[in-house]
Amino acid sequence: MTMVKHVVMIHERFPPDYAGGGEYVVHQMAKHLQARGIRITVLTTGDPEQTAFDGIKTIRIPCSVYAFNLRASVLLPYCHDADVIQAFTYHSVIPATRVASTLNIPLVKMMLALFGKEWRTMKGPVVGRLFEWFERKLVTMPAAKDIYISDFSQRYAESMGISTAESVVIEPGISLEDYTPGDKSFVMFAGKLNPRKGLQQVITAARSLPQVEFVITGWGSHTAMAELNDLPNVRFEPFTNRLAMADLLSRAAIFVFPTRVETFGLAVAEAMASGCAIVSSSELPFAGIKVDATDSQAIAEAIQQLINDPERMKRDGQKNRETALTYNWQSHTDDLLAVYQQVKQSMMSENGLVT
Repeated sequence: MTMVKHVVMIHERFPPDYAGGGEYVVHQMAKHLQARGIRITVLTTGDPEQTAFDGIKTIRIPCSVYAFNLRASVLLPYCHDADVIQAFTYHSVIPATRVASTLNIPLVKMMLALFGKEWRTMKGPVVGRLFEWFERKLVTMPAAKDIYISDFSQRYAESMGISTAESVVIEPGISLEDYTPGDKSFVMFAGKLNPRKGLQQVITAARSLPQVEFVITGWGSHTAMAELNDLPNVRFEPFTNRLAMADLLSRAAIFVFPTRVETFGLAVAEAMASGCAIVSSSELPFAGIKVDATDSQAIAEAIQQLINDPERMKRDGQKNRETALTYNWQSHTDDLLAVYQQVKQSMMSENGLVT
C-alpha cells in the first residue's frame, strides 16, 4: 500500500489565531494526524516568528487572509515533498490549488463553510452577492477529493447546482473529554455574534421570558448586543476559549441556536455532549425542539415548553449526550487517512508509478 507520510495543511488562520470553529477543526485534524505518525506542516497567515503551536510545525506568512489568496509562490517551496495538500474554504483554496497543480500533488479540499445566499444576510445584498460568487468559485475549483463535514452541507451544495460526485462526507469530532453535564440552571447561546447565528432572535425570545435566565457567550459584534443593557435576565460572557465555554455548557439546561445555515454546527454538538436539551434550527439530529430560525415567538415557546417539563428536558439532555459520543476524532482521522491514501494511490497510478 502507498503510504502517506507528509501532509501540508493550508488554511487562512491557525491557532492561537481564531475566527471561529474552523480553526478548531483544522487544529484537531493536524493534532490527530500527527499522533498517527503523519508529518504535518501547516501553512497559514500570521507572525513568522511563531513556528509551532501545540507541537505542530507552522509556517506563517505575514499577510491578511485576503492577500493569502495571492501567495501561492510563497507557499510552493514548503510543499515539494508533500504526499497530499489539504486545503479549506475559504482563502487557502486558490493558492493550494495552484501549488498542487504545479507540483503534481493531490489536493483534498474541505468545505468548512458553505453559506450560499445567506451571504446576502451577513454582508448585504451587493457585497453579499460578491461573497456568494467567490464562494462558488472556490467550491467548484478542481481537487482530487472534496470533503463535506455533514450530509446536509453536501445536499446544500447540490441544491446550488454544484456537483458532489467526487466528494465524501467526513464529520468532525469534538473533544468529548472537555464536555460533561453538570448542575443545570440556565438557557445558553454560544457562537459568533452575527446575523446568521440568530442572536437577535435569541434576545427577542429572552425579552419575552423575563423569568428565565439566559447566558450569551460569543465573539464578534452585533447591533443587537446594545439591547442587553435593558435585559436583567441576560448575562453576556465574552468568549475566551473553548474550555471556558465548556464550563458554561456544563451548567446550561437548554442550548438555543437558531442558525440560518451551518455546514455542521460544532456549538450544537458540544452542547449535546454537555447534556443540554436543544432548541435550534440545526440539521444535526438532536433531542429537543426544532424551530424556524427567524421565529422568535416559536423559540420562546419552545424554551418555555421544555422548562415546564423538566423530566423531558433531562431525558433530551441524556439522549443528546449519547448521540454526541459518535462525534469523535478517531473515526474522523480514520476516514481522512483513507481519503489521503486513495488520492495518493490514484495519482501514482496516473503517473505510471504503480501497476
